[in-house]
Amino acid sequence: MASCEDWLRLYESMEAPLQKRALYHLLVCEESPDLGILLDAFERLFAAEWNVCNPDLMTRALRRAVIHALAARAEKARAAATLLPYLTHADPRTRAAACEVLRGLRACGAIEHLVRRLADPIPYVRCEAAYALGDLGDPSASMALEARFVAAPPDRDEQNALRYALAALGARPLEGPAGGL
Repeated sequence: MASCEDWLRLYESMEAPLQKRALYHLLVCEESPDLGILLDAFERLFAAEWNVCNPDLMTRALRRAVIHALAARAEKARAAATLLPYLTHADPRTRAAACEVLRGLRACGAIEHLVRRLADPIPYVRCEAAYALGDLGDPSASMALEARFVAAPPDRDEQNALRYALAALGARPLEGPAGGL
């Protein structure tokens, strides 16, 4: 059976299919991959050569696994600071994934960056930003969430994300396009 070091060498190869298989094994190794490997995998999975319009099942599974592995890191501040630029990435899947990871990292330093994502042109990015703001629990985000709630289009998912975030922050019930809390 290959060791974690063997999988790391294979991950560093130049063949994408081999890198994906090696990444899978690195994620299930006894010793967690270092932050640099996880950030490199995030870049490849969401913002670079592995980011395809219709990812295969393995790529989708790896995306979820890398998001969870990043969120579980001990070096949360460093991981969060490295992920902030992805909130403005051209690809909406990358922006949404960055919101999700920052949520898992409990990255309170990302509040103002996440508030800006409430105005993202893509609804699912706005949803991920709202969920992240609710889970981070910083009341300074309440005003922006309330403003978005009142102005939000009647998209059920976005309304639910905003309701969740406002409830998590202890905001009073609001009337909006889809009714009160």
